[in-house]
Amino acid sequence: MRIGRGRSTTPARSARLARVLDDPVQRKQVLAGKTVQEVVESNKPARQQLSEGLVEVHTQLSRIYQLLGEGSVKQEDAEDSLETAKRVRNLAVQVHKSLHELATGEDEE
Repeated sequence: MRIGRGRSTTPARSARLARVLDDPVQRKQVLAGKTVQEVVESNKPARQQLSEGLVEVHTQLSRIYQLLGEGSVKQEDAEDSLETAKRVRNLAVQVHKSLHELATGEDEE
């Protein structure tokens, strides 16, 4: 059972662990090898996971765009990252399309 990643235990972390272990489904997830953090995150409401995930991705992409604008990325590094960037773009388009369809009931084409 992985409880954390080498961090010290605080009262808040102990309380969170107790809540996870009190729930039979979450306890099984921890016993199956997930960290308490992973269990807590995966059991948040979908709306919260969606909102937090989109904000996190936007933050990361903004930072990457800033690095590119600063000229901090070498040509070789850009070449090495191009395929991954393409996969990210394609997935972002798929996510947007799915959200649009759910929100409007219409295809986005």
